[in-house]
Amino acid sequence: MKLMELNNNNKVAKGYRLRVSTHRLIKDLVNYTGSDYDTIISNACMLLEKEIKYISGEYIFKKNSVAESSHTSLK
Repeated sequence: MKLMELNNNNKVAKGYRLRVSTHRLIKDLVNYTGSDYDTIISNACMLLEKEIKYISGEYIFKKNSVAESSHTSLK
């Protein structure tokens, strides 16, 4: 896997190969939202990370100054 750093905006390209269906999904989301590929992929990764943390109980929500966690999926 090649690693290429672009100094002007601190992005790193690693040359990952995605399935054709994944490319189509990203393209559909780009067209639907008007965002670029990088934003779509970044947001998808952040949402997945949040869901994993939410399910595992890492997210703690405050309700009336009392910390509590929930273990349900964000679907």
